[in-house]
Amino acid sequence: CNQTPEAFADAMRKLSAGGLKGLVLDLRNVSGGNMESALQVAKWFAPGKTMATLLKSRGRRSAVQIPRLPSDQPWTRPVVVLVNRGTARTPEVLASALKENGVARLVGEKTYGDFVQTTLIDQIDGSAVLMATGKYLTSRGGNYSNIGLPVDASVARGPSGDAQLAEAVKLMNSAGSRSQ
Repeated sequence: CNQTPEAFADAMRKLSAGGLKGLVLDLRNVSGGNMESALQVAKWFAPGKTMATLLKSRGRRSAVQIPRLPSDQPWTRPVVVLVNRGTARTPEVLASALKENGVARLVGEKTYGDFVQTTLIDQIDGSAVLMATGKYLTSRGGNYSNIGLPVDASVARGPSGDAQLAEAVKLMNSAGSRSQ
């Protein structure tokens, strides 16, 4: 995960220079990662927008802001994000942010529904304690914990071929350029 932001930035610079019509971001069966990496990915699509709202104990809320790109131009061509029941935690937050900020459409299956922030506390004996320390709400305040993020185009994964990817490409090709 530590290499994700740099590798993604390199790929986006190469893709942006090409004449691509759009981008399919595959988050199916991705259930880990950290919020900083997700923010670094999101900044290519929705710089300066709200990623999510972090809800802590006693109702304390804080907005999680997507950073701005320092010099690169954001991606303005169509984006489709593939998700399924294996899409959980940080990738769900990323998918919801791209959807709610009008950047992407979601294709596939409803996500897992784990919008919990966790903190890992290392112990002296080498063990660790993983503790839930907050819950992410979407940028518009939606709570999909234990529910799952709904998709724009529901497509079940079939036994042969990739119907979800085919639908994503179809949606991407029918979309025009999006505005920021």
